[in-house]
Amino acid sequence: MNLVNRIPGSVCILARNSGATLRRALESVRDFDDVVIADGGSTDDTCRIAREFGARIVPQDPACLDGSGRIRDYACARNGAVRHARHDWVLYIDSDESVSAGLVEEIRGIVARGSEKWAYRVPVRIILDGREIRGSSNYPGWQTRLFRRSSGLSFVKPVHERLDITVHDPRVEECRNPWFVHWTRDYTRHYLRHNMKYIGMQAAHSAHAPLVSVLRANLVVAAKVIAKTGINYVRCRGRDTLPLSAEAGRAAVPLILCILSVRERLRRRTQ
Repeated sequence: MNLVNRIPGSVCILARNSGATLRRALESVRDFDDVVIADGGSTDDTCRIAREFGARIVPQDPACLDGSGRIRDYACARNGAVRHARHDWVLYIDSDESVSAGLVEEIRGIVARGSEKWAYRVPVRIILDGREIRGSSNYPGWQTRLFRRSSGLSFVKPVHERLDITVHDPRVEECRNPWFVHWTRDYTRHYLRHNMKYIGMQAAHSAHAPLVSVLRANLVVAAKVIAKTGINYVRCRGRDTLPLSAEAGRAAVPLILCILSVRERLRRRTQ
C-alpha cells in the first residue's frame, strides 16, 4: 500500500498467542496508517507477525490482568490500547476478526470528509470455515467499532465491553459494510465450552444488580435468539445459516446467567 494512500486512522487489537489468526486480521487493515497490537505476553509468533506488518506492539496494562496474566477487565484493556493510538479516528477489532474491503473504503471516506460524528456502528457477519453465513440470530449485530478519540468516549463493562454512548445518540451513525468474525465448525459444536469464561465474568459483573432486572433481561435475550433462529431457518431454508448447535448455545447463555444469578442470591441468604 502506497504510504500516501494510507487512511489516517489507528486500529487497536488485543492479542495473546494469536499467531493462528492475526495475519488475517492485519491483512484486512493494512490500509490504515497506524496499527497497535496490545499484547498480553504471547509466547507464539504473534509478535513476529505483528512486526512483519509494521504494527506497533505495546504491553497490555497490568491493572487489567488477573494473576495468570489474562484479561480480567476488557474495557480496561481496550482503553489502555487506545491510549497508544496516534490518530483521532480509532477502529478496534479482535485478533480473530477481520474487516471487509467495503468497510475499509467506507472508513476512508468518513475520515477524508472530516465527519463530525463521534462514532459509527458497524454490522457483523459470521464467516464459518471460510463461508459467509446468511442467517444468524446475532444479525445485524451492530457494534460501535469506529470512534473519535477527541470525543472523550471510553469503554465500559469488564466483559462484553462497549463504548459509553447510546445507539440512539445523534452523534452516532451507521456503516453499511461489515466486520467479520471467523468461526469453525468445532467452535460452533462447543459454543458453551468456549464461552464459559465470559459467562462467569458476566455473572460476577451482574451479581449485585436487582435479580428481577437480571432475569427479565436475560429471558428476553433467550426468547429473541430462539425466535430469530426459527425465522432465519425458514427464510434461508436451512442453507448458509448458523448451525443449530451454536444457536442453541447462544440461547443457553442467558438462561445459564439466570441460574447463576438465582444461585448466588440463595448462597448469600444462607450465609
